[in-house]
Amino acid sequence: MTSRFVSFVFVARLSTFHKFTLLYRSKGEQALNLLSLMPDARVVPNAITCNAAISACSKGGQWQLGLTLLSRMPDARVVPDEITYNAAINLCERSQELERGLQLLWESKERGVCLSVSFFPGALARLSVHDPDVISDAFDEVAFKLSDKQLAPQELSIIAWAFGMLGVNNPTLFKALVIQAVTQLEAFTMRDLLKLAWGFAASGVDVEILRAIQTEVITRLEHVDLQSFSELSRHEFLQEILGLLWASNFAGHCSNNLLASARLVIRQAGAVMDRAHSPSSFPPYQSMGELPCTEADLWQPAGKPQIILDLPGRLVIFKPPGWEVHSQHTDLQLSSFLQATLGKRFAITRDEEHQCGFLHRLDLPSSGLVLAAKTSEAYYDLKVQLNAGEIARDYVILCHGWMRPCLKDIKAKVYWRGLLPTIAGDQGRPPGLD
Repeated sequence: MTSRFVSFVFVARLSTFHKFTLLYRSKGEQALNLLSLMPDARVVPNAITCNAAISACSKGGQWQLGLTLLSRMPDARVVPDEITYNAAINLCERSQELERGLQLLWESKERGVCLSVSFFPGALARLSVHDPDVISDAFDEVAFKLSDKQLAPQELSIIAWAFGMLGVNNPTLFKALVIQAVTQLEAFTMRDLLKLAWGFAASGVDVEILRAIQTEVITRLEHVDLQSFSELSRHEFLQEILGLLWASNFAGHCSNNLLASARLVIRQAGAVMDRAHSPSSFPPYQSMGELPCTEADLWQPAGKPQIILDLPGRLVIFKPPGWEVHSQHTDLQLSSFLQATLGKRFAITRDEEHQCGFLHRLDLPSSGLVLAAKTSEAYYDLKVQLNAGEIARDYVILCHGWMRPCLKDIKAKVYWRGLLPTIAGDQGRPPGLD
């Protein structure tokens, strides 16, 4: 009993490192050190403690440490399982070590690890595998398993997501996924519903399944209690709703009922955040409305940012060339300009998790209008409008060579990894430009 309790304490500590490694990269090393102390505490390492340590390394970007831990597991007589390999592959994905991740994927199969139906296609999508034979074989196996048994909601959502990410063209499998998913939508988590909707929207529109997903989401939104959420879970919930709006709009089937329900709940959540961070000690801010500026002012090469439209909860800023919206890669930051202009009245302008209030970005060399929010309620209201396609964005693009006048739509999927150049092709996120 004592050994089991101490083991539980170690797992709890490792889980804590897993949660906070985004802020402190050294936590991965601390997790590994904590694991090494287990023998002295007469606690035998097991799959749970090792998996927790690898996950902690993943969040901190310590991929070498995580893979070292994986390689040591046999010496400790710990057998890696699906969770182990999932954490290790996630580690490689986050660190751009895609080839190493693919090696681990094959290793899991060669070792005879008991894998779920969704593990292999999900890993192929995360590692952006392009080999058509490998992809085809993986989804042929999925089709066989789907015909043999009912899969759990989480597995169905991962398969649907991978289906869309990898650009799979298999109508029979697509139909089988729809049939199994539609009968158990109530058992899906919101995150799984998001993956399901995104996968179906990216793969090809099935109107009935999208309507069924939206109906389920509307029902949940009507009964949601925002006060029951922690700050972290509330943020995740809002991102899931916004993602569902985007997928529905991309598929061309975003219902008015879903939009109305989502808008109401999301604005209420934003208002809750504003009340929690309200700076009562500051005088009320007076918006200036539409500010006078000339066209010449806007196109000054070395110009400074200007607030073009100032409303109670939101504003429009002109970004000159050479200024960055918010990433801290250059000295000229639009976020710093906004903070200096508005002072400390609006907490969101210093909240990096909410992009300092900015709704979108523009490339460093380009210029144009940027939409920003001064409150969380306004921020999320604008996010709803963006994801539902209610806000249009026009771009002026300089092209090399001649383009056919009839070419009006861009439909190639866009694939990218970190700071690497984007690649257009059959895999990745679907576009939304026309």
